[in-house]
Amino acid sequence: LATTLAEHDVVWACAVTQRDVSRSVIVPPWASAVVAMKASNSANISSRWVDAGPELAALYGSNGDALPPERVGVLGRAAFLGATARGDAPSPILRGLAVLDRLACTAIAPPPPSVPAIPDLDAGGTNRQRFEQHTADPACAGCHQQFDPIGFALEHFDAIGAHRNVDAGLPIDARGSVLGLEVDGAVELATTLAEHDVVWACAVTQQLRAAIGHAPRTGEACARDALAESFRAGDGDLQALLVEIAASEVMTR
Repeated sequence: LATTLAEHDVVWACAVTQRDVSRSVIVPPWASAVVAMKASNSANISSRWVDAGPELAALYGSNGDALPPERVGVLGRAAFLGATARGDAPSPILRGLAVLDRLACTAIAPPPPSVPAIPDLDAGGTNRQRFEQHTADPACAGCHQQFDPIGFALEHFDAIGAHRNVDAGLPIDARGSVLGLEVDGAVELATTLAEHDVVWACAVTQQLRAAIGHAPRTGEACARDALAESFRAGDGDLQALLVEIAASEVMTR
């Protein structure tokens, strides 16, 4: 039964669409093609392949077949960038939290009620300066230093995902960090994530969670670790990972 399901086209299509909606996972229309092309984990994060209609291609400044040099992978797409904005401004907080949660499997506790609100933007100030002012507050710094620097690396993209070089008349500062490594801009952020061991392990955890309907439990840790080792050894082949999950002991016992 498991091996038959693992090779069936209906199951492959379902693997793309069956996601944890309760946690607001973004499933872009190119996801099915990523699976169909046997794309790797790294390509998912750092590929410039795209299938964009005329309007989206115009936003990207591309011909619709490839992302321009300043965009790579899921982090360079309007679906992600727009969903992690707040109102008419990009949110380094939402963008950083999304990267940690979905790509690094790192959960951050909600802020306590006593945390002050993000200050209004001073006249002539940039979006980054607004959030840096908030992070400077000792009551906020401990948590925000974990995810704001990730979002800062995406400051070249506005609230709808359009690329920009200036904000409030000032040059964009897209220096940041992720998982303890310094980056400058979206491309460095994506390429750093694409090669990080934490992200590789998280990719397995997320696919396994989608398959079994819950986060891997203590008794399933050995199966997860074996899948992660095989996934890394196979250069992050996502199709092969799904086949191995379908035939693994957590699915067949």
